[in-house]
Amino acid sequence: MKNTPRLLLIGLLALLVVAAGAGCGKRPTPGDIVLAQPDRAVAEARRLIEEKRADPKLYPNWIEPHQLPEALRFPKLKCGIVHEDHMDLLIQRMPDWWVGARIWSANATRAHADAPTAYSNVFFFTYTNDEPDSPSNIR
Repeated sequence: MKNTPRLLLIGLLALLVVAAGAGCGKRPTPGDIVLAQPDRAVAEARRLIEEKRADPKLYPNWIEPHQLPEALRFPKLKCGIVHEDHMDLLIQRMPDWWVGARIWSANATRAHADAPTAYSNVFFFTYTNDEPDSPSNIR
């Protein structure tokens, strides 16, 4: 019985290691952004951005994939969000963390540190509300 606390601690640590490993899947990367018609996707996103600028009440919420223009749909897409100067296409969304593709308006001036993807004018981004807004953390 002398080793019971030690064995219990070792067992608990082993359980934590297994649980952490099971919950850790492959994190999204720019390679997860797969567009069939990237030029058309950029044009459609920019059209939605311009519509939102003309009427800020448009697209107030998440847009489900089936509600988006076909060119903006791709595997793993969860939803789209139209902002005043960019559009986000989320592939992973948790309460404090968003990941996906981002397309900026043609005349966007905001500094950003989004990662490039395989497509011109389509970027990969991550956002967390746990960090302050910055060029690498834009909502």
